[in-house]
Amino acid sequence: MKTASDIVSIESSVAQNHGLKCSAEQRVEMAYLLAEVFGDPSGVGLEHFERLLDFASGRPGLNKNSPHLKPGEFQTGWLQDIVLLLDGENPLSLDESVYKAWTKQKSHPLSGATGRCFGDPAAHMIAVLESFGLSLEPDRGQAPDSLSTLFEFLGFLLENRPSGEVVTFCHDHLDWIGELEQCASRLNAGKALLEVISLANVFVHETVDEMEKVDG
Repeated sequence: MKTASDIVSIESSVAQNHGLKCSAEQRVEMAYLLAEVFGDPSGVGLEHFERLLDFASGRPGLNKNSPHLKPGEFQTGWLQDIVLLLDGENPLSLDESVYKAWTKQKSHPLSGATGRCFGDPAAHMIAVLESFGLSLEPDRGQAPDSLSTLFEFLGFLLENRPSGEVVTFCHDHLDWIGELEQCASRLNAGKALLEVISLANVFVHETVDEMEKVDG
């Protein structure tokens, strides 16, 4: 099981890997790939794992979890691990609101409460999507602040908007993945699921780092 110190070390891992850069196109593709993986865990196939492991290669902060897994083995582990995401009694939530204060309105009885869905982060994401003329697809069943929705919108920003907006969005809505990883670890998530969550966290940190360089 990963410890909190292991998870904190991800940021130092990013610092060690400044030479491992993605092209703009690769970064967009990775954002959309993560949106697919977290949006439909049971529909993830071998091609997804090959692309994820390709990104993970050369990043020691990730490979310490499963340094010898091949794509097929990764897939087998993933299919076992995602039971944690689909467990009806105590699932691992992928919604931002669960990991942050449900609301910061001091007068509200739930001010500062955590562990609840559809809080302020979800309301803010609805407003953000509407400001761009975007909306959620009802049949997908995703919360407005689900990890899948957030990475899909990140892909949109990377394709269409200035780097400063990408950085702001990551700071506002993708700054909680480390907490997700700690929660997954406490729930005894398997190596494959932890690897993908770690990869998502590293990807966000690297994206912010690269976008801030663009801004100068």
